[in-house]
Amino acid sequence: MRILKNPIAQERVPFWLDTKKRAIFFQLLTFVMLGLLAYYLVSNTLINLQKQKIATGFGFLRKEASFEIGESLIPYSAANTYGHALLVGALNTLKVAFIGIMFTILLGTIIGVARLSTQLASCKARNPLCRGHAGHPCPSPVILLVCDLL
Repeated sequence: MRILKNPIAQERVPFWLDTKKRAIFFQLLTFVMLGLLAYYLVSNTLINLQKQKIATGFGFLRKEASFEIGESLIPYSAANTYGHALLVGALNTLKVAFIGIMFTILLGTIIGVARLSTQLASCKARNPLCRGHAGHPCPSPVILLVCDLL
């Protein structure tokens, strides 16, 4: 007895019609094109920086900053380096963030206690028109405060 083979199953599909092979080909093509684009951008940037005699790197952090910073947690003068100025700026940012967090905690506690209070002055904070913001992002804390105080 002779077994008949399916002629369609043995037929080879050209790779441009095979979806799996075509997907791999386009992924490799995209990867190569992105690599060539990155190479072009980096080499062009380096050539232009070299033509204009612009130094790259972090060496500037050791140069004199020559500018003052109004407030700082650590001593700073214009004679200090850019690295020191960067540190002073980061510490100032942390200071402002800490103060903001403390005020937010204080304000949130006051508003939370006022909403639970039975006193007449804080009863307005439980106004049903203003309850819509609970659990929803508010566009501004000032709007939230004004809404709670109505």
